[in-house]
Amino acid sequence: MKCSICEETIRKTEAYFGDVGTFYEHKPLCEICYYEDEPCATVLYKGDDQPYVISHTRDETDGDFAVEWRSTDPWRGYYETKSDKYSLVNTAELLAWHESEKMLGHKNINNTLRYTQLIKADDDEFVSKVAKTVEEACSLIELGYEYVTEFEDQGIKIFKKRK
Repeated sequence: MKCSICEETIRKTEAYFGDVGTFYEHKPLCEICYYEDEPCATVLYKGDDQPYVISHTRDETDGDFAVEWRSTDPWRGYYETKSDKYSLVNTAELLAWHESEKMLGHKNINNTLRYTQLIKADDDEFVSKVAKTVEEACSLIELGYEYVTEFEDQGIKIFKKRK
């Protein structure tokens, strides 16, 4: 049997298999490729201080989260974290150890990471608003409402905001 990444020959009894929901799901892997694959995302949730890693081979969240590649151009992109059970509150980890982190006023990286948390999606309650003009839509955006959809035949846009 061969590792699906490095093609090293491995014994069947020593083989690891990619976790469910990952790129290498159920494919044979050597121990090094299974554990040392570059993380696609690191998630802090459940109120734990321990980060959970999602890579091409492993999903330490046991399926609570998945990642999807978003290409921004032919050479670049990013991984978007998705979940059916949780919704994203903040992505401050994108600024971690970057000069932009200073804009948040955090003197310690642990303070930045603390803001990266998730809340249960079934607890979400929203207020919805309708905009019929560009001015109304701009006002709602300024008030923190998020665009949801548009009914072109009726000339309205629907926005939502967490209660």
